[in-house]
Amino acid sequence: METLFQKFDSQYQVQQLAEEFYDVMDRDLSAKELRSLHPENLFFTKKILYRFLVHWSGGPKIFNSDLANSNWLELRHRNVDLNEVHQKQWLYCMETAMQNLDFKAELIEEVLTRFSYLINSMVARRDACQRGRHGRRNRLEQGGVK
Repeated sequence: METLFQKFDSQYQVQQLAEEFYDVMDRDLSAKELRSLHPENLFFTKKILYRFLVHWSGGPKIFNSDLANSNWLELRHRNVDLNEVHQKQWLYCMETAMQNLDFKAELIEEVLTRFSYLINSMVARRDACQRGRHGRRNRLEQGGVK
């Protein structure tokens, strides 16, 4: 079975995608809330995304395999109050970057579908954890849990 990585023209195309993703975020005012969550200098952030994308898509293991999963993503973003606006802006930047780089429509659709699933899973787990903490706190306050 062909991996997502094999559907890219080359590893260099993945590197271009990481660069263009953050370039779109930098230039497009419709992503300003998302951009504000990132460091001013995106040099290392671009490198991390590139390495993550190669590993995540099934390419060479240039990224620590313990880090290239949704748990790592959740830990990396745990101190950020992500919301639906950030989610939409992130997917917008990724789609725009792929369009700017003339990716094939099928590849754009597959990448966005996979990232949508990943992002939705992260948000759902975070919401469940928050509900669990709030539910426990409420029961504690009512004397129901000791």
